[in-house]
Amino acid sequence: MHENPWQTVLDTLYNMGGKGEHPSDDTDQPLDSDDNLVQQTDLSNEGIKTASKTLQNMGLAESNTIGLYEDGEPVRYLIELTGEGYSFAHERQQEKRNIRSNRSVALLTVVLAFVGMAQAMALTAQVSDSVTGTISLITTVTAGVILLVIYTQLARSGVLDSLDLNE
Repeated sequence: MHENPWQTVLDTLYNMGGKGEHPSDDTDQPLDSDDNLVQQTDLSNEGIKTASKTLQNMGLAESNTIGLYEDGEPVRYLIELTGEGYSFAHERQQEKRNIRSNRSVALLTVVLAFVGMAQAMALTAQVSDSVTGTISLITTVTAGVILLVIYTQLARSGVLDSLDLNE
């Protein structure tokens, strides 16, 4: 799933307990990797800054400086989710869980439908004579085509985009 950098930062901040840090451009002081948004998101420091500004403009986060050099430049920045930001991030996480659940149910439904068709074909082949065998064959082929159309529509709608249910 391709997300905007601000969405990545928002989700990461939420998973980090609502706050994280990123270094200023001029710092050479290392940050704790558990708090460092650059390391946690794999975004550049510039990407974190842009995402932070976007989140601030949306009212979802606040940014403060931590420590100052002698020339007044900050050592690093603290980004913290606001109450609204925390609620918004929580809703996003819930939505992602719902999507994973829906994908799982859709995939299971398709698998069960194909298994049901295979069972029906096996039973039909065992009990049919030549006349009813032709009718059952036509019915089976029609049902198979319907299942294939359903599967294709699910795939086109994006429900089956990924078999990785951890997304």
